[in-house]
Amino acid sequence: MNEIVPGVFVLLRSGGGGDFIVPVADGIMEKEGIRARACQKRWKELLRAQVLQYEYDKVVNTLTKHGSTRANPVNLKNWMSVRSIKTEFRNDFDAIMTTVGLEQDCATNWELMEIIDRAHRRAGHTIRSMLLEKVKTSDLSSLKRTGKMVFELDADAHISITAFQVKKVLDETMPVLPWRIGIPMPQTDDE
Repeated sequence: MNEIVPGVFVLLRSGGGGDFIVPVADGIMEKEGIRARACQKRWKELLRAQVLQYEYDKVVNTLTKHGSTRANPVNLKNWMSVRSIKTEFRNDFDAIMTTVGLEQDCATNWELMEIIDRAHRRAGHTIRSMLLEKVKTSDLSSLKRTGKMVFELDADAHISITAFQVKKVLDETMPVLPWRIGIPMPQTDDE
């Protein structure tokens, strides 16, 4: 990335946002969101009940039999999670609907999940814009002095963005675990 050079500032979301996205998305969806959230809750509960009754391997096999190409225990856990909205691909969603006995509602339920997905994306952009506006309207003297500054959007929800001044760019690429992406590396005393 040629844009990142010593001296520039990088903004990284440093707190929250995930829990704040849901109410912002619900506001975007308005009344349509009530129906969509109820649908989402229903199929996820039914899927969890299948896993409790039959265990992961049997449910994965059933999903595969019904046309899922990505059914495995890890994806199944993700699909049941309240943090995920829907499957990435329609065939996996249709397999879930068939497995939980909602096959007659596949198309309607997919459309409702698409509504939630779009609202979450818009909410993420809204929150990002709010954070960037906060940066634009803040006194940046501390940032210039220390090379780091936290900008809070909502203290109660712990939603913040942190500006970091780039001190050094390494010549080589370093491997990073996926959950460490977007997290600044600690500085050593000699940097």
